[in-house]
Amino acid sequence: MPPKSERFELRLDEAFLARVDAWRFSQPSEPSRAEAVRSLVEMGLQSQSTDSMSFSNPQKLMTVMLAEIHRAVVEKPEIDSSFIIEAMCGGDYWAIPFKHSGIFPPKDCPPAIVDEVIDILDMCDFLESSIQNLSDADKARLQDNVGYSLDEIFVGFDGNNEAWHVGVAQMLAGPLGRFSRFNKRDFNSHSPTTLGRYRRMLPVFLPLRIESMGRQLPYQAIERITEAGYGKSIKKV
Repeated sequence: MPPKSERFELRLDEAFLARVDAWRFSQPSEPSRAEAVRSLVEMGLQSQSTDSMSFSNPQKLMTVMLAEIHRAVVEKPEIDSSFIIEAMCGGDYWAIPFKHSGIFPPKDCPPAIVDEVIDILDMCDFLESSIQNLSDADKARLQDNVGYSLDEIFVGFDGNNEAWHVGVAQMLAGPLGRFSRFNKRDFNSHSPTTLGRYRRMLPVFLPLRIESMGRQLPYQAIERITEAGYGKSIKKV
């Protein structure tokens, strides 16, 4: 515990002091009144923190029951219900955000991330649409040149390290309906390399997008953009 640097006087009525005494006598170390008050204040502050998870007994029961229902009903769940139940029963609430970090992002997403995700989705949407309109010969040539199957340019973001990106993309393609092409996609790529690939492609795409004047990108433009992201002669088709 850090050193006490400031004296603070607190006057309490007898009933309140009795409750403090009852609590401190129930503790194995039987702290002094001052230590007990400090501990109780600290617990109260932690319970109000948005970064900590705490549950009342009724909330624990409801959470476990809902997890049991979820486990029985959902065939391919994104959330590990068995893990939630285990964490709840063991009191390891801290582990839940570690396991499912994608659903516990910080409250305020930086506007720069929103702008970046919009640019990435716009690029992937435009590229996929343009590739679909290529001739079969050009599609085969592009795939052979890049070394990857390019049926889906957008494959999500890394859910463990890019929760903001995942959340923004889901909101845009889902409730906001901005990029409906991706609405049914898996937004978690489970790969730390996808964002870097998008970022290599964007500086090439953006000026070409302006030059296209809303028309489909020609083969040469698609090739330049995809080569920036995937590189040449990397065979993973």
